[in-house]
Amino acid sequence: MQYKYHMLGTLAESRAISEFVKLGFFVFTPFSEASPVDFIAYMDEPKTIYRIQVRSTSSIRRSNYRVDLRSTNPLYYKNFDPNSCDILVCYIVPLDTLCYISASEIESSSISFRSEYSKAAINQHRQWVISDYSNLEKLITGWSRTTGVLPGRTRAHGPSSKGF
Repeated sequence: MQYKYHMLGTLAESRAISEFVKLGFFVFTPFSEASPVDFIAYMDEPKTIYRIQVRSTSSIRRSNYRVDLRSTNPLYYKNFDPNSCDILVCYIVPLDTLCYISASEIESSSISFRSEYSKAAINQHRQWVISDYSNLEKLITGWSRTTGVLPGRTRAHGPSSKGF
């Protein structure tokens, strides 16, 4: 069973990497499994660096694809830290779809993606509709549903206060 989840993670990372490469990014993967990110995407012009974390899901419940954002290790669970990456990529296996989210938008330890907006759920919780998040180019050109800005790192604007 552990092998199955490892293979899904590998597939998700490979799919995400290919989308960044298609847009002209150079991609760097960690040497160690202990890295806080799955890969780093770098573009020369304009000089831009994004730290990428990838998660996948194949579970569906009540028309929702739930993505658990906690890091799982046999010894501990670690909640998702939105400061640890710039972009969260969620791979929805049954749909073979990637969703891209600015990490600053994440406020909980899981996300439930839907295929369409639900009138019944409008006031209950935030709705993560797949079509709003399936365009990487739209995200990296500055679109974010809540703020209108992706907290990317560019040399022209300098790194964040935490450094990079």
